[in-house]
Amino acid sequence: MRRQLTPFLLAAILSPGAALAGLEFCNEDSVEQTIAVGYKKGEDWVSEGWWSVAPGECKTVLGGDLQRRYYYWRAEAPERNFPNADYAFCTTRAAFDIVGDEDCGGRGYESQRFRKLDTGKTATHFTMTITTPGGVAPSTEQAAVGQYGEPYSNQAIFQSCDFQGVSYCTFVADGTQFFAYDDGRSDQTALNALRSLLPGAPIQVSGDLEAVHDSTADIVLREVGTRDRTMTDVVIDNMQGQWYSLADRKSQMTIIGAIWEDSYNGQPMGSSIISITGSCPEAPPGAGGLYLQLFPMEGGDPLCYSIDEIEGIDWSMYYVGQGDPLRFRRLD
Repeated sequence: MRRQLTPFLLAAILSPGAALAGLEFCNEDSVEQTIAVGYKKGEDWVSEGWWSVAPGECKTVLGGDLQRRYYYWRAEAPERNFPNADYAFCTTRAAFDIVGDEDCGGRGYESQRFRKLDTGKTATHFTMTITTPGGVAPSTEQAAVGQYGEPYSNQAIFQSCDFQGVSYCTFVADGTQFFAYDDGRSDQTALNALRSLLPGAPIQVSGDLEAVHDSTADIVLREVGTRDRTMTDVVIDNMQGQWYSLADRKSQMTIIGAIWEDSYNGQPMGSSIISITGSCPEAPPGAGGLYLQLFPMEGGDPLCYSIDEIEGIDWSMYYVGQGDPLRFRRLD
């Protein structure tokens, strides 16, 4: 039977100027930690363990320059919990070196959960430090501002958190969907704050902007806080749920948070990111009012609509540049 463990603090830090290359684990906990790692070796997934790391000790588990950016790891210790482990590798209770991460039970192994570790794009040496929480809720040691990309701060709309497979939380700002992965770099308190929210909650976020794609971006979070609702937040609140077109009931849309999903006759037709603004490029100068911009997640130019009314079960708006109103009715 596996040991029952309680939470402990995990802090990943780069080891600048380290003389030795490789993947190193340092134990600043008061009890011995037993470490296992998983990684891609050629075309195969490999798992190895266990290394015993005494309190105050550091141990290099993989020597030589790091060949990959991402590794996976697991730590076990008496009365300690290993949280947020999303990746399965094969292990045994004794020392092991196993090729392959599938059919663990059928091959006589145990399947256990590991956490993802991002060592950076160019690192040859990386140190993972394990420390005790001292009775405080678990949190990850904050990285220096700008360590993972351009510093970013903005108001946003919370979207969701996913705990299946790769654990992450996502929010929307300025027509972009941001993803913050639970890979040991984002502040754990910030991620936990997101996990307590409902879709559509207004938030203030800050962190490092790691990568920007067509309609999405990756961010390493530093802080998350709630903020007062604005008029645009109220409009998004009123849009939540399922709607159908009064011109064609088969044409429907579902709005959750700041994501708009189109369907026709029950078949998905595409998704867009919602942004509520006071203007849009196609609107006449000085027209005023509120505008709904839809940024297609599959790519393409945003669409802009002038919001006429969202009240109760009815919603009407105009596509900017055309005079005919689009009318919708709440389905749910």
